Amino acid sequence: MNDTNIVYKDPLHTQQTEKRIEHLTSEIALYQSRLNGLGLDGDCAYERALIKVYSDLLVRRNHELREIRTTNPG
Repeated sequence: MNDTNIVYKDPLHTQQTEKRIEHLTSEIALYQSRLNGLGLDGDCAYERALIKVYSDLLVRRNHELREIRTTNPG
């Protein structure tokens, strides 16, 4: 008997992963755009709060994207 390992990728899982990567990439671009529009320091407390929120979300989404790409290469 041949002991060859055959690995099948689940097309639905692959499609969902690709959609999640696309969504994360879109979110990252949005947060980066908002941060660029606000500048680095913010003119008031409201803008500084938004900068913090967008920066935190940007870090989280980048981390999630890195995790997906690490666990699902190719």
